[in-house]
Amino acid sequence: MISKNDLLKLLSHALNETNLPLPNKQTGKVREWYDLPDGKRLIVTTDRLSAFDKILASVPYKGQVLNQLSAWWFEQTKDIIPNHIVSLPDPNAAVVKVAEPFLVEVIVRGYITGVTSTALWYRYSLGERNIYGYDFPEGLRKNSALPEPIITPTTKGGMTGHDERLTCAEVVEKGLLDKKAWDEIQAAALAIFKRGQEVARKVGMILVDTKYEFGRAADGSVGNLLALQSASALCARALLASSFNASSKYGIACAQSFAIPNAKPKLAYASLSPSSVSAR
Repeated sequence: MISKNDLLKLLSHALNETNLPLPNKQTGKVREWYDLPDGKRLIVTTDRLSAFDKILASVPYKGQVLNQLSAWWFEQTKDIIPNHIVSLPDPNAAVVKVAEPFLVEVIVRGYITGVTSTALWYRYSLGERNIYGYDFPEGLRKNSALPEPIITPTTKGGMTGHDERLTCAEVVEKGLLDKKAWDEIQAAALAIFKRGQEVARKVGMILVDTKYEFGRAADGSVGNLLALQSASALCARALLASSFNASSKYGIACAQSFAIPNAKPKLAYASLSPSSVSAR
């Protein structure tokens, strides 16, 4: 474990940016990328720390942690859906296959929480009961476990430069994706999230929610695109199970409130299935 004093000494050496002798450099909030031959790309994960579309600071080793953690999750989920990783030539860098990104961010949520304008709890606290096309009952509490994970998509940036909320049905209705691709993405996202929950549970953590991004590979198949995976330091929310005192109590109450009376157990939460929700 690196001490606080050692990290402070390294602040001036944090990787703020790169200027490599490679063509077509592009810069995001945290990552920078360059074109490589043969349909590949070099992605460098810097030490920049971003929140709410702002660069707040640079933290030594943050880029290495994010890059290697993302690669680890890609390895854990490659049996569910292919990904774009080719190799990791450096702790801060990944060589990837170029793909066309879909303009939909796929957020999977296992709990009702959050304070931003797109978060479930924020919308619920405003009095909304149909959120992202799902009907929520009265009486839910913040940080309650949902009876099953749900997908709450948003646009990627949108007209305002910020993510805009969508229902699952609107993704197809607005022409952002065709139904076949969207169905495949939803199935993959839920499967990846379930895998993430299982891994988190084994180490005493709770995967609350996370964001996935997908794209289409050069051969036309749908594949995981950007290095954004469950439990990634960039896009996931996780809790220590031992410190989440109310999880069991609230989770049971929440699950019961969503149950359909006299329904078979496997249909108890059918109202939360993305395939059964119509946009409103």
